Amino acid sequence: MEIIEKRITLENTEKPLVVVPIGDVHYGNINVDIQKFKETIEYIKNKENCYTILMGDICEAIIMSDKRFDIESVAPELRPRIGDITFAQYENMRDMLMPIKDKILISIRGGHGDNLRLKYNTDFDAWLCKELGVPMAGYSAFLKLKLDREQFHTETLTFFLHHGIMSSRMTGAKVNAVERLAESFIADIYLNGHSHDLFWTSRVQLSAAGAHVKENRRYFAHTGTFLKTYVEGTMGYGERALYPPLKTGVLKFSIYPKKGYLDIHVSG
Repeated sequence: MEIIEKRITLENTEKPLVVVPIGDVHYGNINVDIQKFKETIEYIKNKENCYTILMGDICEAIIMSDKRFDIESVAPELRPRIGDITFAQYENMRDMLMPIKDKILISIRGGHGDNLRLKYNTDFDAWLCKELGVPMAGYSAFLKLKLDREQFHTETLTFFLHHGIMSSRMTGAKVNAVERLAESFIADIYLNGHSHDLFWTSRVQLSAAGAHVKENRRYFAHTGTFLKTYVEGTMGYGERALYPPLKTGVLKFSIYPKKGYLDIHVSG
């Protein structure tokens, strides 16, 4: 586990901090919606006060000895480099992320890249973070953002991040899994990846603040994917396993620091 702290100054009191978590891109698979991914990168690059979190499984990182490997699932532009397919994926991903390297707050580990680290002592995720100058966390992390409103005040926004481990396909089970994190970890926003699902929910807690009741709202989310399960004319391990089709894309958290609380809006 890591604790990463960042300080961000927001000079305009009317414009929010925007956080767009990116997870489960699976770059290298033929079914990745690469155009939508590039549009997301462009949005983050051009949006004022906009940052991202890398939620794991950014690259496919499936090699020929893996039972999931299928040459038909490899993106055509990468097939000439089948001998160093994983490095080709991470090298291209580095180039795509380079324009927003200063807007990447943290990267956590996913399952695909970590499988190579554990089996072959090859840490492509750490290599990518070193190339980009991004903090590399472990399997989980607290990300604390100190939000300074110039000449006003500072509020702290805390994320708890984990790629996710659950295997259930039912939406209710996914909601339960991410909400259960609040039993063990205290944060404002809880993020999971892995499921490829894209949704968010929130819960209100009440506390005694002096002589008054204070409302605290926590947000829980699964951060989506760019990998389509079903594409006409292609095959993949998701289709083989009969995974449900899911919406691709990202969530956007717009945070307005008010004095004494955070006004958070989620879209996606």
